[in-house]
Amino acid sequence: MRNLLLSTQDQIFIKGLYSPLRDEGFEVDIVEHASESVRYSLHKSYGVVILDSRDVGLNAYEAASIIKHIRPETTLVLLVDTDIMENELIDDMFIIETPVELDYFIKLLKQIINDKFMTEKKGGMYDTKRSHVNSL
Repeated sequence: MRNLLLSTQDQIFIKGLYSPLRDEGFEVDIVEHASESVRYSLHKSYGVVILDSRDVGLNAYEAASIIKHIRPETTLVLLVDTDIMENELIDDMFIIETPVELDYFIKLLKQIINDKFMTEKKGGMYDTKRSHVNSL
């Protein structure tokens, strides 16, 4: 699944991230608040949801737990201001300290999506391995 949902109010981050991801073939939806990311996730499945922890109202952690409940297949990336949990994977959620270098972040997102895409293909209807005996 090559579609992403980005939830942040940081316009500089959006401008730096959107074009390179779009150029790499990703479909990127952008919302300003974590509560909107929950609403979007109800209507559409995303490979990765990126939540900025600086939002007001429904915080990124609450939104992440709701999205994980309704879309367990979604990988979540939380952008946090502290270095308490720098660049870790916790319960299928990547915790990334901000500010983050865009090149590194784009490379990480591509790796997450490509790993997820390859996992979904194995053994499923998109599995490219086939038995040559059975296909005759």
